[in-house]
Amino acid sequence: MKQAAASFACTLACIAFFSTSSARAQIPPPPNVGNETPRSTAPGPIGSALQNGNAPAAAYDEGSPTIPKSGPSAPISSEALDTLPGPEAVMEQAARCTSGCHGSCDACNSLLPDCQDCPRFGFLMFSGADTFRNIADGAFQGNFGSVTGANAAAPLPGLEELGIGWQLGASYGVYDFSGRSSSTAHPSGAQQQIFITTGFFRRGNAGQRLSFGMAYDWMVNHNSGYMAISPTLGQWRGQIEWAFGAFNSLGVWATVRDRGYYRHTPENSMQLSPLSQLDVFWHHKFNEGADSWFYVGLPTSKKLGGIGTLGDVILGGSASVPLSPRLAMYAQAMYMWPSASPGPVAATQDAYNLGFGLAWYPGKNARTRTVNGGCWLPYLPLANNGNFLVDMAGPY
Repeated sequence: MKQAAASFACTLACIAFFSTSSARAQIPPPPNVGNETPRSTAPGPIGSALQNGNAPAAAYDEGSPTIPKSGPSAPISSEALDTLPGPEAVMEQAARCTSGCHGSCDACNSLLPDCQDCPRFGFLMFSGADTFRNIADGAFQGNFGSVTGANAAAPLPGLEELGIGWQLGASYGVYDFSGRSSSTAHPSGAQQQIFITTGFFRRGNAGQRLSFGMAYDWMVNHNSGYMAISPTLGQWRGQIEWAFGAFNSLGVWATVRDRGYYRHTPENSMQLSPLSQLDVFWHHKFNEGADSWFYVGLPTSKKLGGIGTLGDVILGGSASVPLSPRLAMYAQAMYMWPSASPGPVAATQDAYNLGFGLAWYPGKNARTRTVNGGCWLPYLPLANNGNFLVDMAGPY
C-alpha cells in the first residue's frame, strides 16, 4: 500500500513539473524580429546590454522549477495518503446518511431512529449460564444451570408494508446438576425448564418512532421448586416504546397472568400462577452498536391466598454487546423485593434472575445502527425467569 502511494505521489509530482515547464514554454520571447537589436529604455546594466545587442540569458531564465510544499497546488505525498480514511471508515460515514439497511438521515449529522431493513429474516441462537429463584423454591437455595435457545422473526405476508412481523422462540434450561436439598420427592433430579414465546410486533421505521409488540409466553417445568412439581404456566406480555432519537427511547412493558396450576392431593393442595406486573424502561443504544435496557416496576396482581401483592418493587436490566457482526455477548438481571417485612416469610417470597452468555446472529445483524434495531429481528425478548415471575399459594 505504501509503495503504491509513493508511486502515485511521484506521478503527481511529475505532472506538476511538466505542467510548470509547459507554462514557462508559453511565455512570449522578447520582441526581437530578425536581426533587429532589442530596444530598451530600462536603465542599468541590463538596459545597456540590450542596447548593445548582448542580452544576458539570465534576464529570461527563471531557474529550476519550484514545487510548492503545501497548499492546493502541492503534490500528494505518501505520508498524506497514509492518513486518508480507509474504505471501512468511508462506508461507516456514508451509512449515517443513507436509507435502507443503516437507517436514514434528514441531515448529515442527524440520524433518524429507523430500524435496519435487512436482512429480511431475523434469527439468533444463544447459550449461557443462568441462575434464579422464586416463591416455589420456599426458603431453600436458588437454582443454577445453563440455558440454550433460539428466537426468529419474519415479515407477516400481506402486512410487510406496514412493518408487521411475527416472532417465535424457545429455550431449554437444566438446573441443579448435583441435586437439591430442597426437594424430598426427587432430591437427585435436575430441574428442567422450557420457555416458548410467540407474537407479533412492529419496529419504528420511515420516520415513525413508535415500536410495539404483543406475545404469549409458556413456562413448562419439570421437578420445579421444593415440591418437585411439573406445572405448565402461561401469560400475556406486551411492550410499547417511543424513540426520542436514534440512541434513546422510553417505554412500558407489562404481563397479565393467564394459565395457572392447581394440585389437590389427600395430603395437601397448592396453587401456582404467573405474576402480573407493570414496568417502565429506558432503552439506550451506544455508538458502537451495544444495547442496554433498565426497568423498574411492581406486581399488579393480588397475592394468591393473601392480601396485597407479592412484591413491592421490581428492578432489572439487560445488555447486548456485539463482538462481531455475527456474535454478541448478553447479560440480564432482575430482583423483586418482597412485600413482607424482613424475616422468615420475606425470605420465601423474594425472586431474582441472573444470566449471561453468547448470542449468534447468522444474518450478520448482531450490530445495528439505531435504538430500533433490525426491522425483522425479534422485538420482544424470549420469556425467562426475569420477565415471567410466579406466585404460589399453599401447600395447605
